[in-house]
Amino acid sequence: MSAIKAAFRRAFRSVDRFDIVIATSVALMGQLEVWGPDVGIAVIVGPAPVNAAGYLLASLALIWRRAAPVAVFAFIATVSSLQYVVAGASQGFGSFLPPFLAFYAVGRYAQPQVLMVAVPLAVLGTAVHELRDPNFEFGGTAITYWIVFATAWPLGYAFRRRELHARVLTDR
Repeated sequence: MSAIKAAFRRAFRSVDRFDIVIATSVALMGQLEVWGPDVGIAVIVGPAPVNAAGYLLASLALIWRRAAPVAVFAFIATVSSLQYVVAGASQGFGSFLPPFLAFYAVGRYAQPQVLMVAVPLAVLGTAVHELRDPNFEFGGTAITYWIVFATAWPLGYAFRRRELHARVLTDR
């Protein structure tokens, strides 16, 4: 039992409360899309338990987005792709926010060189989603999604550069 406690403490040592709030909020939005009434925001396809589990795993992984951004992004891309292959690809915040926030975290908290790993994961994850989305149509909404998703890494990287620049100025 002490080994489990030690592993649990190590896993949460670098976790900030804000990360828990973000992950929990994203998880709740995903679960509301799956189990809540249809309010016209999301299009859910496939079995609810599969979607709920996929959304939950992907969302809760965001807890470690600062400590291990590339691993979290790879985990979310893998879990989401498996969910899409098994259940089909739904549209909504539950399928968009976890990979978007994880891709942002790669830009914000990882070294720029890891973009060589992150971009293929992003392209592959998006391709699996689009291929398994029964409502996919090449057009305005898909292109808008791709553009918004593609801004995640540069936005994170811009904030990273700004923070580093501010530190340099403070140290002078």
